[in-house]
Amino acid sequence: MIENGRILPLKILVRELEPPKEKGHIIIPTAVIRSPTLAGEVVLVGDSTKNVEMVIKVGDKVLFSPGTFVKVTIDDKEYLLLDSQHVLFIWDEKKVV
Repeated sequence: MIENGRILPLKILVRELEPPKEKGHIIIPTAVIRSPTLAGEVVLVGDSTKNVEMVIKVGDKVLFSPGTFVKVTIDDKEYLLLDSQHVLFIWDEKKVV
């Protein structure tokens, strides 16, 4: 159902990821950020608007702060819906050296 769905412009739907437990991942100390962050994989992206281009793509991994999302359940799976402006960091594991 998600593949056929649409969300409003500049919104993203993410599947929450567990914190990494192996080498080769990006770790940002919470002392630097001053608040814990969450990680997720983008599964659905809203369109750009006339004034703002959507740079986040399906499959991107993103970091975002707690309290910036709404939990939604689709097809018995839980996702997080948030504004693209609340994304703190985007990475693509294929490009990480």
